[in-house]
Amino acid sequence: MLSVMTDNLVVFLLTWVVLALVYKWWKRPRHNFPPGPIGVPLLGVLPYLGDKPQETLRQWTKQYGPVMSIKLGWKDVVVINSYEAMSQGYVKQANSFSGRPSTGIFQLVDFLNWGVSFKPYDSDYKCQKTFLLKSFKDYGVGKLEVDKLINEEADIFNQYLEDKEGQLINFKDHFFALTANVVLKFLCGTRYEYKDPTAKALIHALKNE
Repeated sequence: MLSVMTDNLVVFLLTWVVLALVYKWWKRPRHNFPPGPIGVPLLGVLPYLGDKPQETLRQWTKQYGPVMSIKLGWKDVVVINSYEAMSQGYVKQANSFSGRPSTGIFQLVDFLNWGVSFKPYDSDYKCQKTFLLKSFKDYGVGKLEVDKLINEEADIFNQYLEDKEGQLINFKDHFFALTANVVLKFLCGTRYEYKDPTAKALIHALKNE
């Protein structure tokens, strides 16, 4: 009898905790978030996005406006779905919307905390960005010489694709080769044909294979 009462008490307490967590999630403060669909606990709106999430978001925009908030799992996300709102956020208030989200995948990619691609928009990021832009400019990025090299390699690449019409090709490897040729042409004044064994060896080295 005592064991049955204990089991019932455990079930009651667990049910109460689950319901309390669901209620807290459901009635959570919005923290000045724009309106949006509530979704379900743990999953948010993920079950409702369907096969074409862009169409679902477009329909929600008609109901909640061009700026709305949704919950993807436990993550709050603000969706901007109009030119005017994007211009207001990313142009007129660029400094307020230039940060990077601190997500697990970004931390995994940048686990050594190198570079600026996934860094938060702070003084360290601004300092590194300024240094990189100056270094790129010193090496000719943005100048006509570099643009000419890129355009020449793009023309060669387009011709190569036309010659391969109707055949299966590995786009990933060819884009590696295109990028490598631009860098080699700029730094060393040379390039390799896409069929060249040296080019293939270089691609494998870049891919760390």
